[in-house]
Amino acid sequence: MSHTNPSPSLSEVFGRVLPFIAVALTLLALTFVLPYINPYGSPVLDLRGSVAMFAYYLTVSGSGSFGPLTATAIVLFVVLRPGISMGQRLKEFVIIYGTVLVVIQVWVNIEPRAKAAVAMPRPVIVELSSQPASAPVLGIPMDQFYTLTPQARYERLKTVLTPELQTPAMNPLIREHWLVMTDYGFPSGHSVGAMLNAILFLCLAYAVLPPSWRWPSLVVFVWMVAICYSRTMLREHAPIQVLAGGTIGVVLGLTAFTVSRAILSVFSRSGAQPSRHVSAA
Repeated sequence: MSHTNPSPSLSEVFGRVLPFIAVALTLLALTFVLPYINPYGSPVLDLRGSVAMFAYYLTVSGSGSFGPLTATAIVLFVVLRPGISMGQRLKEFVIIYGTVLVVIQVWVNIEPRAKAAVAMPRPVIVELSSQPASAPVLGIPMDQFYTLTPQARYERLKTVLTPELQTPAMNPLIREHWLVMTDYGFPSGHSVGAMLNAILFLCLAYAVLPPSWRWPSLVVFVWMVAICYSRTMLREHAPIQVLAGGTIGVVLGLTAFTVSRAILSVFSRSGAQPSRHVSAA
């Protein structure tokens, strides 16, 4: 993928990234046991405090269009490295970013089917359907809630999650976020996108970036793991849902890197063939 120095082999890149994968999955597994992190543990995070708001803004940074925007910034950063031509920059951007978009779109089509097949509820819905024990906030059994249409689920939550609600008490911004999290929770989509970006950036960094340009990939790695943590802290996902999502994200990140590298290799070889024929003539 770079013409200034020989590119490391695929196995060499994976060898450099493997320790990061091990660290990421270990950190995600720790969500099972850490206090204030596991929504089914004790104690749970106070959703009115500054830590909860920090978690909220982390989770927003991995929501909606922010995930693809992060991927865009990553690919732009990589192709703007020194020592390659503008033509090479354009070719790499189109191929790498195009591959990432395809991988993301494939997952977007799979995710709702996977969630429906596993049918594992989010901790927030479990809590609202069981607490307080005398008169649960949700007002209907959890199984009945999930038989409703997405719009009806939203309306139900909007009815019960009023500003006056004290159990559980939460910041209004977190309340608004809870309203739209009405589907099943396995796996965590935020964690899929976060780890896809983290692993893709690390692979690209060790494949083509000079050492002095690699530090942003470490920053993004920490940021993406923190996004995964925010999902359990806000009680939107159980630890197993985050760990599963993170694992899928790792696989998708490795896949996007491997496929884009292979396509670039094919284009590089095909682009070199005409010049060999001209020289021979």
